Amino acid sequence: MHRIDVHHHYYPPTLMAAEREIRGELSADYRDWTVARAVEELDRGETAMAILSTSSRPDMRGAKAGERLRAIARDSNVFAAGMVRDYPGRFGFFSFLPMPDVEVRSTNSPSRSISSMLTASVS
Repeated sequence: MHRIDVHHHYYPPTLMAAEREIRGELSADYRDWTVARAVEELDRGETAMAILSTSSRPDMRGAKAGERLRAIARDSNVFAAGMVRDYPGRFGFFSFLPMPDVEVRSTNSPSRSISSMLTASVS
């Protein structure tokens, strides 16, 4: 296998819960997704590695939206780093940034994601 999927969606639990809260019923892509199924998809497509990204960010509004998006971003990045750690060589990921929250620098999400991914990839 030598293919790399550079646009592979993943659905971490915190993000799915927020989407369910906002949208109500979720599509089958969200509901049926699991890490095991993601690995099966890679194997079925003879794909060596996938770069993970979330499909969207929740459309949140209100005074606590930035704070909540930062928490979702942090949890999503930790979840993706866990996939990288648990399946060495199969996954990488693009950091989930809580846009348009301009206070992202206070959570240090990008460097946390990169640090977690490198630690998981090197070990």
